Amino acid sequence: MENSIYYTFSTMAQVLAGAIALLGVFLLYAIKQIDNELKGIAEAALIEVTRLGLVSFINKKDFNLIPGIKKAMAKNDQKDLKERLERLVDIVNTDSFEWQVREKYNTKYKFKESIIKKAKGVMILTTISILVSIIILAFTTKINSQWGLIHIFVPGVILFMISLIGNVHIIIYKVFSEN
Repeated sequence: MENSIYYTFSTMAQVLAGAIALLGVFLLYAIKQIDNELKGIAEAALIEVTRLGLVSFINKKDFNLIPGIKKAMAKNDQKDLKERLERLVDIVNTDSFEWQVREKYNTKYKFKESIIKKAKGVMILTTISILVSIIILAFTTKINSQWGLIHIFVPGVILFMISLIGNVHIIIYKVFSEN
């Protein structure tokens, strides 16, 4: 039984370490993709402002707004870009433009934040699961009884499954969501 516990928990730690690494790579890709979509929304807003002939009108209201939007896009500063687009929408003040910019941008921005928030929770849980597996490995010689099996082995396996499901959930959430 000692060998089974040892092999099980060492495998769990390795699998979870691999899962957290995969999730990290996936998150970097997903966040970059969402940032590009946010940038695309800002570019479309600037094109629409030019198409409507509102550039000089906007410059009279806030001379640094359009250059500031371009600068925020170049720096990939999503917070600054969001604030500047909000001001742009307030100046242009048409329903179609507001929907095109504010609603689309805010939806993507909130989606990005929700992915990051969920991923943080899953990564913390996965890290705890790895640590628990490693700690249990140190005590495999002590877990030779039915009590050890019920109170340590089974909860450890359950924690492993929850962590693994959390990692998979984040990936599925991003892939299959409408955002």
